Amino acid sequence: IMNQQTVIKAAVRNEKGKGSVRKLRSKKNHTRLYYMGIKLTR
Repeated sequence: IMNQQTVIKAAVRNEKGKGSVRKLRSKKNHTRLYYMGIKLTR
């Protein structure tokens, strides 16, 4: 599992261009951290 900081940074980048969102969804462990990151940023 990658560090939470890297996942949050990836989530912020994905908000502008939702291209690699599917890559995070491919790993179920990253999905929760991905949405957590968006909630923290917003």
